[in-house]
Amino acid sequence: MGRNMSEPSFKEGDVVRLRSGGPKMTVQTYHGEGDIDVVWFDDKHQQKSGNFAATLLEKVNDRLSV
Repeated sequence: MGRNMSEPSFKEGDVVRLRSGGPKMTVQTYHGEGDIDVVWFDDKHQQKSGNFAATLLEKVNDRLSV
């Protein structure tokens, strides 16, 4: 069967955020079935990681201004 067209497309290195808000996170692994491993730093600069369904995440425009 084909991929669900409503499912967002992510790749390693994309910057994302939970649709409900929260810190910017970087996609570490996209498992292809809508399962995504992400990493981020908390407010104490400690590295954290988690796994989320792709439908809970949105891409963040993270272009740096020069």
